[in-house]
Amino acid sequence: MTKYFGNEVKTDFNEDGRQDIAFILTQETGGSGTFYYLTGAIRNNEKDQEKYWGMSGVFLGDRIAPQTTEYRNGEITVNYATRNPGEDFSIQPSLGVSKTFQFVEGSLVEKK
Repeated sequence: MTKYFGNEVKTDFNEDGRQDIAFILTQETGGSGTFYYLTGAIRNNEKDQEKYWGMSGVFLGDRIAPQTTEYRNGEITVNYATRNPGEDFSIQPSLGVSKTFQFVEGSLVEKK
């Protein structure tokens, strides 16, 4: 099951004058995990109808604790808590992580 989680940012990613959106989705596949993805949609005007074209999701982690999603200077930064390497999934996430992404040719790409 895939669900909208939130933490959305709205801005014009492709500089066409229309507001686009990026947000977090969760996916549960029947096991104990809850997988988090950053994804988005680009707004296009096709034959006088506003439509959104979805992007592929970028995996963030399993059973993380999303905090904030921000947009600055052409970059999306997702802040969340995860577990230290080797910690059991029963432990509450406590390790702060920030991942930064850019919109490149219709996709979200992690900035390394």
